[in-house]
Amino acid sequence: MVRLIGRRLLSVLAVAVIAIYLWIGRGQWFADLERQARIGSVPLYSDVLDVSRTGRTVWKIPREEWSYDKGLAKLSLVFSNVPGLPSESRDRSKVALRLKVSADGISEQGKSLDRLVRNWYFTTDEPFDPRASLWSSGGGSSIEYGLAGVILYPFESTLVTIDVTAADPSLSVGRPRLKLVGDYDYAVHEHLPFLRLLRDGGLAVCLVLVIALAALASFPPKSRKSKT
Repeated sequence: MVRLIGRRLLSVLAVAVIAIYLWIGRGQWFADLERQARIGSVPLYSDVLDVSRTGRTVWKIPREEWSYDKGLAKLSLVFSNVPGLPSESRDRSKVALRLKVSADGISEQGKSLDRLVRNWYFTTDEPFDPRASLWSSGGGSSIEYGLAGVILYPFESTLVTIDVTAADPSLSVGRPRLKLVGDYDYAVHEHLPFLRLLRDGGLAVCLVLVIALAALASFPPKSRKSKT
């Protein structure tokens, strides 16, 4: 009897330890993809940008409302009222809009530093220049034109300045706004649901099997004596 109780207690303890280990390990599976998904799900948007006339707009990034505080962020121009836009607006090379972008990080001491990214991809501060090759996307509900990359630091406030050098009044009906989102792989939302199913489904199956094995160990089937 004592041996049976000890075996059952050991089985319960083993199941608990394995379950805790698997649950803790679950948090590390696809952790980078989960982080990227969180980054992509919390973009910042400015007020509506006036593109019907030339002029300057300065957007102070509300850092206190955003958890992404360090690294590369992607700046774009988003149109939400797509049905009202002219059909050619879906092709950025056909719009008349031209603008210049700048980004400045302001330190606690008041020093201003250029935070606009310049590399092999972000080659210009004029994103609608025909020589620029930035991302564009559009669906039934929105159109997005990539503008620039911005480097963020947690100890700085960030100012994004848009100078409209050539207006396009036909785009105003689309309610254009600036969008800033942390750098992440856009394909993550396509693959993550399957990976989550694989992770959580595999975890559930493992727990069921462990419990089943523990039950068999604790309550072994009674052997039948053969009749003579």
